[in-house]
Amino acid sequence: MRNTCQRAIITVLAIAALAATSCTVREELTINGSGSGAATLTISLNPILLSYYSDLLTAMTGAEGDYPVFDLEQLVAAFAARPSLNLTEIERSALGQLRLEISFDDLNDVLAEAAATDTAVEPADVFSFRAIGSRRELTVRLDRAAVNAFMAFAPPESAMMTEFLLPPDDGSVSRSQYQEELAWALEEYAPADEVTRVLEQSAIEVVVRPAGRIESQTGGTIRNGAVIFRVPILELLTLSEERVYRVVFVP
Repeated sequence: MRNTCQRAIITVLAIAALAATSCTVREELTINGSGSGAATLTISLNPILLSYYSDLLTAMTGAEGDYPVFDLEQLVAAFAARPSLNLTEIERSALGQLRLEISFDDLNDVLAEAAATDTAVEPADVFSFRAIGSRRELTVRLDRAAVNAFMAFAPPESAMMTEFLLPPDDGSVSRSQYQEELAWALEEYAPADEVTRVLEQSAIEVVVRPAGRIESQTGGTIRNGAVIFRVPILELLTLSEERVYRVVFVP
C-alpha cells in the first residue's frame, strides 16, 4: 500500500512533471559533505495551462470553479509523516504557484526511507549521493521511465490529464511533433505563436550549491560557486535515452 510519507516529494514531482508542459520549475539545492542540506522548490504554471486544466476537469468531473492544483494540506501531512525531511515553509501565493522549503539531515536517509516502502518507484535509481574518498558525488538520472514513475503518484485528476498532455513513452513522438500537438490542444486558449513561445521557454532548472570546492560536473554549467542544470520540458518528455547530471565536490 502506498503510504502518505512516501508521497511527499514524489507528489510534488508528479505535479511538476504534469504541469511542466507549460510552466517553470526551479529548485535550489544546498548540500554538505555529510549529506545534509536544504532545498527550495518553486513551481509556476502558465495561465494557458491553468485554463486548459480547469476546463478539462469541468468536462470530466462536472466540478466548476478554480481548482487549486496544489493541495497544501495533503503536502503538509505527507511531510509531517516523513522523519527524514523537514518542511520548513510552504506557500501558495496564487493559483498555479507553489513554493516549498525543505531541509534534511542525510540525503541517503531520505532515499532509503522512500525505497523501504512498497512502490514501483525506486528513488535511488533517479537520485544518488555517495562518498568516494575525500570526494562527494551527487547524481541525477532522468528519462521517461522516471517521469512515468513520478506520475504514478499524481492525484487522480492529474492522472486523467496526462492522457491528454503527455506523449507516448516509446519514443515514437519527437520533440517537434509533441510541440505541434500541444500547440493544437491549446490553440483556443492563446494564439499559436504565444503557445509556441511558452512551450519553448518551459524548463526545469536545478541549482546545486555544494559546501566545498566543485571538482567536476556533467550536464550543466558552473556559475558563482554553483552548478546549474537546465532541462527543457519538451526535451525531457521526449527523451529516448537516459540523461545523467552529476556534481562532484570536495568538502
